[in-house]
Amino acid sequence: MYRGASIRVKDRSEKTDPIQIKSGVKQGDPISPTLFNMCLENVIRKHLSESSGQHCLSSNIKLLAFAVDMAILAGSKEQLQRELDAMDEDCTPLNLIFKPAKCASLVIEFGKIRPHAELKLKGQPIRNLSENDSYNPKNHITIFFKNFPTIP
Repeated sequence: MYRGASIRVKDRSEKTDPIQIKSGVKQGDPISPTLFNMCLENVIRKHLSESSGQHCLSSNIKLLAFAVDMAILAGSKEQLQRELDAMDEDCTPLNLIFKPAKCASLVIEFGKIRPHAELKLKGQPIRNLSENDSYNPKNHITIFFKNFPTIP
């Protein structure tokens, strides 16, 4: 659909030579969000059918997604790592590339934030949030892990 697409950068007096667009979707193109959603839809559906999620407020929540932001919930750090690896494996062939530097994890175990969880993406550590951290998830993927004790 974008074969041969290019852009030119313009300042006050001149334009650059054309720059070929070889991957991704053009910013500002009305069809870009639709193309992005079409690619991500199958990945999300697969994740929802295969992941275990986390029981929260009488529901089992596996994934929260809005635009390009996602939150993955799992019952253990190990399960979260497996689900993160699987989602990355499904996204990479579609050229939906997760960037570890733009991701963060918030690990809560038995009601306490654990800032030293060692989650990785593409073999690189993901930033761990602590109680006093703030995080702006705009255009990023945020990963959550929760493990609540079972109340008899």
